[in-house]
Formats: sequence, C-alpha cells, structure tokens
Amino acid sequence: MTTEEKKEKRKTYLREYLREWRKKNPERNAEIQANYWKRRLEKQARAGEG
Repeated sequence: MTTEEKKEKRKTYLREYLREWRKKNPERNAEIQANYWKRRLEKQARAGEG
C-alpha cells in the first residue's frame, strides 16, 4: 500500500468514525457545532475591525 493510499484510508476511517459518533451523541454534537460557529463569527468580527 502506498503512502497516498494509507492517507486516504485514514481520512475515510476518520470520516466514518465521526459520522457514527455524531449519530450517537446528537446533543453533544449540537453543542460543538454551536461553539464552532460562535468562535468563527467572533473571529470574523475581529478581523473586520482590524
């Protein structure tokens, strides 16, 4: 297996793992998403001020 194939396999595995995790933990996932967007918007606002 080449390095590229290994990288692709890791990416695929992680994607599948996270998809399953989100299904099992919907409330925690919602919390994480909310925090992510809140920080993202704050960062954008700070960038706009500068």
